[in-house]
Amino acid sequence: MKITKPAEEIEVCDFCSTGGYLQKCTVCGQQFCFHCEGSVMCSWGFFHLCEECVQREDVQKTIGRYTRQLTPIYEKRTKALKRLKRIHK
Repeated sequence: MKITKPAEEIEVCDFCSTGGYLQKCTVCGQQFCFHCEGSVMCSWGFFHLCEECVQREDVQKTIGRYTRQLTPIYEKRTKALKRLKRIHK
């Protein structure tokens, strides 16, 4: 069976034009999908950056500076979690 759907306007990734769940880059403000999301190794994540902004040297330096500050906090949290009792079998 064929049906006709009225035209609709949807938001798409500013980089690859894919629809779906989109995030807004903190640096440039463009919308990006999961495929176009940037990632920095050893950065603890928790930021919304497109793959283009992640490649910028100033962005990497800023992420690196705060990663050094966050590392001791995450190490303490991991040690505290390991000290918790195991309750499931």
